[in-house]
Amino acid sequence: MEVFGGQNIFKLDIQNSAITELAQVMFLQAFWQGGEKLVFQLEEEMINYMDIYEDNTNDVLELWKYALYLKPDIKLTGELGLWVKALDVAFVPKMLNEARLDFSGANIMRTAHRVIDVVHQSDFDTKMKYYNADKAKFPPVEETKQKLREQMFEFAADVDNLVLTQDTIDGEIANLKARTEYWKDMPLPTMDQFIETACDNALWRTENDPRAEQIDAFKTKLIAFAKSGKGDLVALENEAKDLLPSMLVNEGNPVNDEDYMQCFVTYVRSKRDRVDLRSLRECFLSQDYRTTDSFLQFVKGKYHPIIVNSLKHLHRFGLGTTGVNVFEDYQKVVKVFKGEVHGTITSAEELTDAEFQRILDSITTQNPGKMFILNRSVDKTLGAGFVVRCGTQTLDYSLRAELASLK
Repeated sequence: MEVFGGQNIFKLDIQNSAITELAQVMFLQAFWQGGEKLVFQLEEEMINYMDIYEDNTNDVLELWKYALYLKPDIKLTGELGLWVKALDVAFVPKMLNEARLDFSGANIMRTAHRVIDVVHQSDFDTKMKYYNADKAKFPPVEETKQKLREQMFEFAADVDNLVLTQDTIDGEIANLKARTEYWKDMPLPTMDQFIETACDNALWRTENDPRAEQIDAFKTKLIAFAKSGKGDLVALENEAKDLLPSMLVNEGNPVNDEDYMQCFVTYVRSKRDRVDLRSLRECFLSQDYRTTDSFLQFVKGKYHPIIVNSLKHLHRFGLGTTGVNVFEDYQKVVKVFKGEVHGTITSAEELTDAEFQRILDSITTQNPGKMFILNRSVDKTLGAGFVVRCGTQTLDYSLRAELASLK
């Protein structure tokens, strides 16, 4: 692809340049599908994506809340409770929303199992046929054990403790029957129970919790509010936050390095479990397959399919670290497409504005249709003259180059 027209002093060979192959493919896809308009649209979307990529951060507040759900008795619970109280502006609404989502999910799961009841029954019949055929290969359990008692009379008392193949098959049959019956009529907790569970989790309730009576009283108020839709939500919010653990670290309740380490490890566990709370950068760079859905929620439907498919490709093959570089390379190609040529004029002595402009005008005159954007630098080892570099192309009018050619 020619960058300069006229006398073709400079050319940029896209195929042989440092620009990534994926950036080249994206540019060609955009140009073939939508011409100049789509080429520029993708450039704008990439700039927007990179802004979000740099600015989007982990949802640290929710990660810490989940960490305390995993281990509600860590030493710094009081400090974290105060932090949540100060920063979480929708503590109760989130709690109710969690209960609603869990209730809806359970209903969907129950309905799905009922819809595929025929499949469950078919699976049950097939497996039972296999188990029965396998079990028929062996004699009855008691008969086998009796023979063992006769053969190992000195250990006859221990024979009853043996787990035979027949016992294993019977156990698998029992599990299969219980599971099939469960799916046929999957029990469904009430909405009240889901709210109670969500409340216990959000308030980091522990076994034998001294706050148990106050938490139960609050749950009654919260359920009444959820059913009627009437009440003071702000008052409920304040009451809920006041129920968060308040025991702070002090001389009577000291904290040591092990406590800090336990707190840190718990937070890491929360990040491992809740991939939906990670930043776009972490989701994109992670090799964890579970981050795919979280990553796609940032981009799917928000950017052109060319960008989404390219990001999916990078994420799938573990090339996340090159994602930003690909987009930067795409913008370089677009600049070439627009006629922009970026480079540097390096001179032996600092150029005056007039000298710089004279060189720039000369290059522009010889290459009509191109807009040169050149930086200035000084390299005294040139001896005299200057060097113009654009991409991989160089125009060398330095004394150093002349001496080298004479040698």
